[in-house]
Amino acid sequence: MAGTTGNRKLTGQNPPGYLEALRAARFIRARSKIRPRVGIILGSGLSGALGGFRAAQKIPYQSIPHCPRPSVAGHVGVLHLGVWRGVPVAGLEGRMHLYGGYTAGEGAFPARVLALGGVGTRIAPCA
Repeated sequence: MAGTTGNRKLTGQNPPGYLEALRAARFIRARSKIRPRVGIILGSGLSGALGGFRAAQKIPYQSIPHCPRPSVAGHVGVLHLGVWRGVPVAGLEGRMHLYGGYTAGEGAFPARVLALGGVGTRIAPCA
C-alpha cells in the first residue's frame, strides 16, 4: 500500500532508528578518511574475506553509537574500512539476526548506517 508502513501513514517524519543510524554514520565518517562505496556484511565463517583490504582500519561495533552487538558465535562485531582492488569498502564482520533476539530494525541498522555513509552497493553473502 503506497504511503503507509503497516498501519501507520508516512508523514515525512524520520522512520524509527533513522537518527541513531545517522549518528553512527557520522561517528564513523569522523574517524576515517576512507569513504566506502561498497559494503560487505559478513556472518560466521567468512571473516577471512576481509584480510585483503589495504589501508584497513577496524572499529569495534561496541564503540559505534547505537550499534547492536552480534549474539551468534562467530560473528565478531567489527567494522573494517579499507580499499580492495582500488575500491573503498566497508566490511561488517558480524550481523544481527531475528533468531538472535534482535528486532528487524536492529538487524537492518548496519545496512542503514552504510547507506547513510554513502555506500551504494551492499553485499550480504550466506555462509
